[in-house]
Amino acid sequence: MASHLWANSTTWNPSSGLINEDEIKKWCYNLQRLWNMYKKDEQFFCLMQTKLDNSPNPYIEALLICRNCEDFGMPGRLTLAHDVMVHFKFWLADNDAACQCLNHEAKLIACKLIPQCNDGILAANIFNLYCLQSEPYMLKSVVDEELVGKKYKEACYLATLGRLHAHYSVEQIALPLLLQDKVIIAEHFLDGSPDHQKALVMLLDNILGMNDISQLHQLGLSLKVANMKLGNLNPKSFKKLVSRLSKKYRLSDLCPNLNKKNKKGALFFMLKKRYIEKTIGEESWQEMAHEAVKDSPDLQIELIQGVHGYGAHQDVAFWIRRYNIPVSDLPEHVQASIDLNSNSSSRPVDSCSSQKDLYLQLPLPSSSLIIVDNPEAVVAFLDEGLKGARLVGIDAEWKPSFGGKPPELALIQISLPEKVYLIDITVLKKNLSKELMIQLGSQFFFQSSILKLGFGLNHDLRAIEHSLPDIGGSLDVNVGGYLDLQTLWNVLASVYNIQLPYIARQDAGQGLSSLVQQCLGKPLNKENQFSNWERRPLRENQITYAALDAHCLLQIYSVLEKCCREQGTVFAEVCRAAGSCSYKPSQQKVQSPAQKSGAGSVPSSHRPRTTLLAKNARLLCDTMVQGLGKYLRKLGIDTKIISNPVQHSYSVRLALMEDRFLITRGKSYQEFASQLPQGHVINITSQFVEEQVDEVLRFFNICVSQSDIFARCMGCNEGNFMELSCSQIISMMDSDVKEFEGTPVKYHKIPRALLTKVDMFRVCKGCGHCYWDGSHIERFLRSKVAKKVLPSD
Repeated sequence: MASHLWANSTTWNPSSGLINEDEIKKWCYNLQRLWNMYKKDEQFFCLMQTKLDNSPNPYIEALLICRNCEDFGMPGRLTLAHDVMVHFKFWLADNDAACQCLNHEAKLIACKLIPQCNDGILAANIFNLYCLQSEPYMLKSVVDEELVGKKYKEACYLATLGRLHAHYSVEQIALPLLLQDKVIIAEHFLDGSPDHQKALVMLLDNILGMNDISQLHQLGLSLKVANMKLGNLNPKSFKKLVSRLSKKYRLSDLCPNLNKKNKKGALFFMLKKRYIEKTIGEESWQEMAHEAVKDSPDLQIELIQGVHGYGAHQDVAFWIRRYNIPVSDLPEHVQASIDLNSNSSSRPVDSCSSQKDLYLQLPLPSSSLIIVDNPEAVVAFLDEGLKGARLVGIDAEWKPSFGGKPPELALIQISLPEKVYLIDITVLKKNLSKELMIQLGSQFFFQSSILKLGFGLNHDLRAIEHSLPDIGGSLDVNVGGYLDLQTLWNVLASVYNIQLPYIARQDAGQGLSSLVQQCLGKPLNKENQFSNWERRPLRENQITYAALDAHCLLQIYSVLEKCCREQGTVFAEVCRAAGSCSYKPSQQKVQSPAQKSGAGSVPSSHRPRTTLLAKNARLLCDTMVQGLGKYLRKLGIDTKIISNPVQHSYSVRLALMEDRFLITRGKSYQEFASQLPQGHVINITSQFVEEQVDEVLRFFNICVSQSDIFARCMGCNEGNFMELSCSQIISMMDSDVKEFEGTPVKYHKIPRALLTKVDMFRVCKGCGHCYWDGSHIERFLRSKVAKKVLPSD
């Protein structure tokens, strides 16, 4: 818009004389009033045009105008200060001769103005317009001045833009900001320098190893850092900070103390699973306990003390012998109770493996379990194993991670009715060519003619995508022939009220083992789930466990299909509703219970025949039902709201272009209904919003799960959020930073008192609105609408 308004501008014709800042202040007052009323209209452009055309030095004058804007120092693009610099950029494009005014004085003013911006976008615009990258000495002199005045935040802004990292150590900029609880600003500086990332993370890890965070305060005193704010820092939050930075910069290998603490926490977790819950088998326990303590004599002692605390004295003897630990190194109470002459490797524990009859067993012989661990075996799997395959079960395994590194996929299990293929990713990723990886993707992972059953598929698909980067694209549970039985289970139980053959234990939860028990009568034995899946060769019971996890999906699918047939529900249509596009719906017309009970003012034939998941629904609310639209967003439904009166043709065009169902109320319904496809518009009859929600859900046959609740921003409809900790919010408040990763954060709406009660905030990436767990959740759970929500995935 700016470009075409200035395309025919007159040549820059500067007036004589000096720039008077008092006059600029008065002029800016009028500019601000005009901008407040009309924003970027033609009058605004003309006023800016005239001012710059007649300026003796437009570079300096633009900076003074920017600095005198009322909103200078506020973040975001919706400010007059931001618009001034944007328009100055367009003006420069049409007035090349003005570049002669970019002198030392203009650059110095720009250098000193940048630290005051408090906005990364505006600061970057000024930096680029004034060509400051070519002035490293000027930049450094201004940064040095700021550091002398202990203005670390201001110094950081300029040093980061100027890429002056090599001139400053972490103790000069990043560490003081951290000590002032301005971690986010410090990270902006760190993001531009791997060397500084390593230096700071290693420094913090050393302090973590001292088990005394007061050392941070002592370090700050030695550096003469002013205004330190370490009141909110405790050992737990400090460990989280080190962990987050090490993960962000992928420096886990440089954090021995953090890794040791993580392994210690994992060790206590495993002790509980082994001796209290009894849900981890002996071999898995020994593998994973060894992984946690093998590199640390201190943790080996911790392991022995922990095992001793549970009264497993024979296990104590086993671990002492394994690590050849002198008895004299053990605590006295442990020494007094051990018998190193015991021949038993481990004390018997009443675990799952001792009660095999209680758990589902794999109905296939070991000869039907085929390990695919070389390129030739992959080719054989694709050519012969998948020949004629139309239905498979798929699952994945990975070794639990104790440190900051994300777990690496180790195994993919693909089950056919008579065989299970175990794709050994740990071995294959070393010698699998890109061509063969693409072939694996095209013939299996993206092959929609093969229906691939999974449970909690999204997690597995992300892991597969990460470990096989050349597979040929992004895996999507809704594309390529996938069916998540977890989603299908929820839909069958809550929408169609399908009864399964067996009843699970009350404490069984919503996992795969519970569904197996309800379909097949026995749960899964999960004692090998928490084991070392990267160790080769795999144990026989690991192979059997992995194969059963994939094969049971085929058994479940068969039972669910039978239950639907016996209870009068078309199984293929339910599968489509749950996300499968592989099977065409049956010609048989059988109404679901939800449809049978959904009688209303509109004939049922006008409604969509299949269930629509909330995450896939797209709605449009006209001006008559704006409040309803915000409530639908609360349910995680993509809902656009027309807030101002518009022509009906606009609403119709928007609904058609974006494939949205339209919601209205009153006389407008008939006009909308005549222009939109049948069943694509609803006329709301109730005056009460909760009843209106019920009308919409029934009419469009939308099912909402717990995971959908509050999954969208009620203000702007955005479905993407970022999580900020309490300490990060406090840091932004104290440092006047209004942005995080380019998103303005509206933390001014968070009561200060709340910061002592809430650990984590969800921030909308669209508008910056902040959300947290509070009484609104309890109010929703008490509402009528909550009764219609399905169990969470």
